[in-house]
Amino acid sequence: MPKCLIVFFALLGLASAAKFSVPLRSSGSLKEKMVSEGRYSEYLMQRKNAVRQNLVDTMDEFYVADIVLGTPAQHFTMSLDTASSVIWVLDSNCDSQNCHEYTLNHTMKSAYNNETSSSFVDANKNFLFYYSQSEIYGLLGKEKVSFSGFSLSNQDFIRATVLPEVFTQQPIDGVFGLGWAPQAELKGVGNPMQGLLPQLDQPMFSIWMQRNDGVGSAGAITFGGFDSVACDKNIQYLPLAEPGVWGFTVDSYLRVRIWLDWNP
Repeated sequence: MPKCLIVFFALLGLASAAKFSVPLRSSGSLKEKMVSEGRYSEYLMQRKNAVRQNLVDTMDEFYVADIVLGTPAQHFTMSLDTASSVIWVLDSNCDSQNCHEYTLNHTMKSAYNNETSSSFVDANKNFLFYYSQSEIYGLLGKEKVSFSGFSLSNQDFIRATVLPEVFTQQPIDGVFGLGWAPQAELKGVGNPMQGLLPQLDQPMFSIWMQRNDGVGSAGAITFGGFDSVACDKNIQYLPLAEPGVWGFTVDSYLRVRIWLDWNP
C-alpha cells in the first residue's frame, strides 16, 4: 500500500522560492503508470516549476535517491533519512570492511574523493556521529551538493572512514538526513534542510512511497509543496514524537501470523 508523509517546517518570514520534487526508485515506472491511467497531463499541470526526484526501493528497507557532490560531479546513491540531520558519504580512504566491495544487490559502491573536487573545503576536524545505535567516524568538510537540478553551496558533510558493516553491505553510498536537529546536538554542523528551506515555495516536503523492490520508481519526494497527484488530499496532522525528527508515535499495531498446513 502506498504511504505518504508530509512535513511542514514551523518557521516564519520565509522568502518565496521554488518547489521541486526528488523521485525515489523501485519497481515500475511512475511516468508509464500515470500515462496508462490518463493522469500524466494533470500531473504536469500541477507540478509546473516543481522538480520531482524519484526513489528506489531496495528490499522494502532502504528508499534511495541520487545526489551529486563536488566539481566535477561525483555521483552517489543515498538513503533518505527522516531521523537524522547530516549528510555522510563513504570516503575514498574508508578502511572499514566492504567499503570498496560489491553490495548485497551486486553493485559496486561509490566513494567520495576530495582530491579531485575543486569545490571541496576541508574543515580540518574529525567527526563522530551516533546513528541508529552505531557510530560513524569521519572527516568534516564543505562541498557543493546537487540533486534534481538544485544545488547547495558549501554544505557541511561527513567523509565516512569508519562505519558499521551494516551500512557497507547495503546498496547505499551514504545517508542524506532530512531532519532538523538542534545545532548544539550537531556540534555546529549545518544540516541540508536548513540550507534548502529559504529557496522553497512552502516550508514543507512530502514523501510518497510504494513497494517496488529494485525495479523502477518506488515513489517520490517533493520539496516545497504537497504532492497532490500521489498523495491523498485529506491531510491528518500529528505531533512529532521528538523535536527535529519527522516521526510520530503509534499507539498500537496488529501483527498477524499465518501458518499453512501442506499435509493432505
